[in-house]
Amino acid sequence: MNLYSTKTAIIIVTYNAKKWVDICLPPLYDIENFTIIVIDNASRDETCSIIKKKYPNVHLIESKENLGFGKANNLGMRIAIDEDFDYVFLQNQDAAIDEKNLKKLIKAAQSNSEFGIISPVHFKNDNEIENLFTGYIKNTPFKHFDAQSERLINADFINAALWLLPIKTIREIGGFNPLFSHYGEDVDYVKRVNYFDYKLGFVEGAKAFHYRDYDMEKIRKESSQKRHFGPWHTKYYSLLTDVNKSSFSVFWHVSYLFLTSLAKHIVQFNFNSVKWDLKIFSDVILKMPYIYKINRKQITQKGELFL
Repeated sequence: MNLYSTKTAIIIVTYNAKKWVDICLPPLYDIENFTIIVIDNASRDETCSIIKKKYPNVHLIESKENLGFGKANNLGMRIAIDEDFDYVFLQNQDAAIDEKNLKKLIKAAQSNSEFGIISPVHFKNDNEIENLFTGYIKNTPFKHFDAQSERLINADFINAALWLLPIKTIREIGGFNPLFSHYGEDVDYVKRVNYFDYKLGFVEGAKAFHYRDYDMEKIRKESSQKRHFGPWHTKYYSLLTDVNKSSFSVFWHVSYLFLTSLAKHIVQFNFNSVKWDLKIFSDVILKMPYIYKINRKQITQKGELFL
């Protein structure tokens, strides 16, 4: 397939993205063979009006409810399949990549069919690699960014802020698991990619930007208040849906995670956290019949699952 004849759908999920629209859209807007699909998760700011006014050729889907990251991306993936795109590029609203670097990913995908997910190197500014990305690639052969390099390096995990997916990946593995409303859907997806013997990697010489807000004090302050939301349930769900491990093994790990967390908070006399440990685990127990009888079986079958 010729690099310049491939059709790529760029899928961006937005929520109150007013400050990001003019960062994430311009680099790939109105470029031949690239179609930007924005799924807006019921933003309460001017996100949609800005897109309509300044970027009229964007395929904008305005959801009446917040679908979460995974389900919203699934809408875009369905469009990409129905309209015969060759590749899908998932891009966070706080991220950006230009045509040259995205084409480096496409070129790598064309030459390496064993890779189901390909990422660029994430930068937080012109010169510094993004903090989390440095952790993802710590145990890889990557030494330094080289814009001339076309080397595709295998990695265990890279988040879904900037993912290139060959359409074959989506046709065989499907979309994001709706069990994960926000956080963890990319972890689950990588495990499913691995289950079907595909790899995840990044191109050493492809550069993109992931602009995060690093307010660690705010994160610490809010973490205890939000233990009952997605990230904490996600720890359990990520284990339970891992089809690379046996049902017994994942149940043992979930039980161990719960008991160690509970014991730690009891010893610390942190009874508010004890309450949340019990609440979260009871929620997970109620989900287990669905996970074991339906969800784990679904994700071991090839097909356009969840789309």
